[in-house]
Amino acid sequence: MGKYSDARRDPTAAPGNNAAARRRGLRPVATLTAGALLATILAAGSAASAAPPQKVRQPALDSRSAEIIRVDGRSFRDLDGDGALTPYEDWRLAPEERAVDLVARLSLEEKSGQLMHASLSGQATYDRTAFTRLLAERHITTFISRLGAGAGTLAREHNDLQSLAEEQPFGIPLKISTDPRNGFTVTEGQTVSNGDFTAFPDPIGMGAVGDPEATRAMADIIREEYRAVGIHEALSPQADLATEPRWTRINGTFGSTGETVGEHVQAYVEGMQGGPDGLTPDGVATVVKHWVGYGAQVDGYDSHYYYGRYAAFPGNNFEEHLTPYEGAFAAGASGIMPTYSILQDLQRDGTAVEQVGANHNEYLLQDVLRGEYGFDGVITSDWGIANDCPASCLALRP
Repeated sequence: MGKYSDARRDPTAAPGNNAAARRRGLRPVATLTAGALLATILAAGSAASAAPPQKVRQPALDSRSAEIIRVDGRSFRDLDGDGALTPYEDWRLAPEERAVDLVARLSLEEKSGQLMHASLSGQATYDRTAFTRLLAERHITTFISRLGAGAGTLAREHNDLQSLAEEQPFGIPLKISTDPRNGFTVTEGQTVSNGDFTAFPDPIGMGAVGDPEATRAMADIIREEYRAVGIHEALSPQADLATEPRWTRINGTFGSTGETVGEHVQAYVEGMQGGPDGLTPDGVATVVKHWVGYGAQVDGYDSHYYYGRYAAFPGNNFEEHLTPYEGAFAAGASGIMPTYSILQDLQRDGTAVEQVGANHNEYLLQDVLRGEYGFDGVITSDWGIANDCPASCLALRP
């Protein structure tokens, strides 16, 4: 199917209450993406707030199937088709309030669909049959696009898919994500051909330039290009450290020094999300990867494969691999993606880290990421993490 998202933030809790984060001098992170809000409210089981509507300006509304209704002299989209203004349709309310109301109306199956991150299939265009099955039967509304088409085609395709989503019972909009598509290097499953998008140096080149402001400006341009074609989430940047010279994904990193890489990661997140204080209405949500230690792969092998499942830290430099993420947290990154890697025989603060991949590692995700760093955004697993590794997978060799 794809990726699983886990978000534990209670939207009714006041931000900044994480003592561990304060001890590290970090600002606890709050995610503002619609998918994250649905997921976090589902986990929290909160009830709708009775706060009065905010005084905000009437947004420009566009609708392909939902009726536009008038209430109190304002226009709203009637997404559930009941002819009345439902709280989640009321743009005057805070996003948290709208999401709480919406989640309370969803069935268990519909809530589960909000936690999934599926793939859009197709060659020149998307496969509508496959998409509709995932949307209508599995209730999935977050999808990754790997379509290497021109900007016009992407915009038309995404508009059409959004129209189909609007026809569903609650009219929940889609969130479209992408792997990087603005570089010169294209690797299947990792990056997408740049097509009509501006081609920039790979991150390792930006790291060599050594100017985080240039990285911020680059990310700001990418943000505008993504939003222009209907992409809302970037499965980037890599906060990995290039400490193993044989590793195949060095080009996707900003370098090998934790503090320097962290400066570029922070600049990238701020440029993509539209500012230094988390995701803005015109921003693109970032999913920073791969938590944590993916750049220290044994013999340089890739942990996407069984033979490359281990990362190791013979120089006792694991803490250095954590450092770049502090830049992501300072910028209010919306999401984190854990690595497939098993951190071989790692001991940290007297704790023997369980020998399972980081996607399944309670210590790395709950104790360190959420506990020490106070990250309360979305954790999005890497692809196919729940799949079995059959005999053919176990026997695979480079």
